[in-house]
Amino acid sequence: MAKTQDRKEYKRNYYLANREKYLELAKEQYKNLTEEEKEARRDRQRERFLKVERESRKRDRIKRITRLYKLSPEDYFNMVQEQDNKCAICGCEERRKNKFGDTLPLSVDHNHTTGEVRRLLCNKCNTMLGYAREIPEILESAADYLRYFNDKQDKLDG
Repeated sequence: MAKTQDRKEYKRNYYLANREKYLELAKEQYKNLTEEEKEARRDRQRERFLKVERESRKRDRIKRITRLYKLSPEDYFNMVQEQDNKCAICGCEERRKNKFGDTLPLSVDHNHTTGEVRRLLCNKCNTMLGYAREIPEILESAADYLRYFNDKQDKLDG
């Protein structure tokens, strides 16, 4: 192990000492590539970058859930399994996608006063609760409002 570490350190120090030489060599090699080879290299670099970013975002989300809600990754996964990966309010799976096309995970709903974790919600339901400031009377009033106008429309249609 020590030999491997010493070798890595030697290589790093050698590179740092000769960095300009390495960069010049890389530029010369790049100039000699065809346009197709350059495009293929850019595509590989882009794919590597996106893979690292995707993994980093997943790691960051797990850390954030642990830090904010005191939930271990296992606890979160168990909640997802218990809810069959569906929102506790509307019963739908999350529809939002990130820039990679992956479906985003369900949001952790919690009491903002006590910090107690309640259930997992889709983004729309979580946002709805936030806009209602978690006041049940606002949500009940909104439901009454919708019922009134839906009934009115039904009478016009019927």
